[in-house]
Amino acid sequence: MLASSHLPQNLIVYADDDIDDRFLFEDVLKDLPVSFTLTMVNNGQQLIELLNQADCQLPAALFLDMNMPRMNGLECLLAIKTSSRLKALPVIMLTTSLSTPMIKELHDHGADYYIQKPSSAVILTQMIGLALSLISEAGSSQPRLSEFILKPKV
Repeated sequence: MLASSHLPQNLIVYADDDIDDRFLFEDVLKDLPVSFTLTMVNNGQQLIELLNQADCQLPAALFLDMNMPRMNGLECLLAIKTSSRLKALPVIMLTTSLSTPMIKELHDHGADYYIQKPSSAVILTQMIGLALSLISEAGSSQPRLSEFILKPKV
């Protein structure tokens, strides 16, 4: 169960260049037991510009695709985690790959969780809900690498 009182605010940002993935993400977010405001961007450069606006309210969580034009997910993650203003922002990588070296690199650079994009909306809802619950419980502590990859309950 999501505890909205533990989230700094109910704003979620999702960065993905695939319009179908953005629509799916928006749909599954509506199925969660807590209401969120969603802001979506379609490339890494837009994301960084948005987050660096002086009046930008930092989100409770950022879901970030790896493969985007202009700035990929790793480049965005590095920009976020090296910024004194943004480094505490919880970042959940959401991508199709399950490359072990890439996953370790993302963990090493400070991503909070990793979700392999599922083919099912039900599983995606479960994974997003799990990530948000873990972030609200753990605050700013990054999990060990063995707990970094979120997997659906079978």
